[in-house]
Amino acid sequence: GVVLLSIATRRFAQSISLDLKGGAPDDDYFHLPPGGRKTIRVKMSSAGKLQGVVRALNAYAVARIRPV
Repeated sequence: GVVLLSIATRRFAQSISLDLKGGAPDDDYFHLPPGGRKTIRVKMSSAGKLQGVVRALNAYAVARIRPV
């Protein structure tokens, strides 16, 4: 199946990368402007919840993916 992953930022995020378990994103390594939002389609390789982290080159920490 396919899962939609929504990513939003308050500040400029440079070179965002996705480290996902059990899925392959249709986009990776992109920038987001301040207040930006992007929805990524993730093709799941197995049944279960999407897990992983989102990183930006200029961020102090990673963001864990939280299922909604």
